[in-house]
Amino acid sequence: MTVQEIFDTPAIKKVENEMIGLEENIERHCVDKPSGLEMMRVLIGLRRNLLADMFVMDENYKRLLSDFNETMKQQLIRMRHETIKAAHGVMNADVTGEIQAIGKCFLGYRYSKLHPVQTMRAKKIWAILNGSIDDYVQFYSDGVLMGGYVYDSRKEQESENQMFYLQEESDNWNEGLDMEITKDMYLI
Repeated sequence: MTVQEIFDTPAIKKVENEMIGLEENIERHCVDKPSGLEMMRVLIGLRRNLLADMFVMDENYKRLLSDFNETMKQQLIRMRHETIKAAHGVMNADVTGEIQAIGKCFLGYRYSKLHPVQTMRAKKIWAILNGSIDDYVQFYSDGVLMGGYVYDSRKEQESENQMFYLQEESDNWNEGLDMEITKDMYLI
């Protein structure tokens, strides 16, 4: 199935419409916020599982994933350099003591014009998922890198590979994907 066909399946449409309706009810205070947050997280998990079942990794999707992975690597490298630069700027300002700076990298709030599905529903779901409305995706509060990138003047700085893979050697975080097709991707 194509991306458009997957997002047009009745199951995905139904879950996404439930998510949008729930968000509107939370905003209008028709649903208690704590229970609404929990319901939204359940719907997000259901949507993720449905999409995982529907997407079959092929060369086209491998290319899309590879492009995304490479773009995210470049943005994380940029964020790391900017964090180090900011920390050094403070250190050069004759500040005494240790310096710690935390850099975070988030996906954009604007829905990508490159995404193959350009519907109002998709744009509303993006707003729910990217954190611009609320903290529905708990693991995303620090952005795409859990904990952010930490520069600490008291410690030796970790390398880019340590930031990407939590070790010096390149790794491949392809758990849950077709291991054979993605074996050479070095997913971060």
